[in-house]
Amino acid sequence: MKEYEDEYISMEHILRSAMDIDQTTKHYINNKVEVIKEIIKK
Repeated sequence: MKEYEDEYISMEHILRSAMDIDQTTKHYINNKVEVIKEIIKK
């Protein structure tokens, strides 16, 4: 049972990291979109 718990914790950790990366990517893309909109306005 101990090994299973460790596996579960590491999976959860991986998912959290993936979600963090996803958030960062979304922010990055949103920033790019904002910049492009600014350029188009000019």
